[in-house]
Formats: sequence, structure tokens, C-alpha cells
Amino acid sequence: ASIVPSHFAPDWVLNIKEPGQVWLVDYYDQNTPGIQMLEIEGFLHDGGWDSTKCYFPVAAHTMNKMPIINAKEK
Repeated sequence: ASIVPSHFAPDWVLNIKEPGQVWLVDYYDQNTPGIQMLEIEGFLHDGGWDSTKCYFPVAAHTMNKMPIINAKEK
């Protein structure tokens, strides 16, 4: 799993490993954070920012693919 801040907005990108989800958490309003849950696939591996800090690739072990989250456009 991984938790990283966005470089464009008050957001966190959370890689939730076992259920295969990526959460985009908007913490602008700390009393009621907005959470967008993206169903990817079971058993994700760590992700990390590309050189532009815009794209967050995540290795999805069971899919044999690499989904990429665009943190700038959500």
C-alpha cells in the first residue's frame, strides 16, 4: 500500500493493496473529506509518481497490467 500527496490539489492518492482499490481523497474540507474509490483489481503493488508528478502508475499483480491514475484531472 502507499499514501502520497498530489502536487496539484489538496488530495492524497491511496493505493489499497488487498481489495485492489485506489482512493483519491480530497482533504480541502477536513470535516467532510471527499473520497473517490477506483476499483482496479485485487492485490495491487506499490505505486509512485512519474517524473511529471501528474501520473501515478500502480502495478496490478492479478491483471498483469499497470493502471495509471491521472492526479491532475482525477
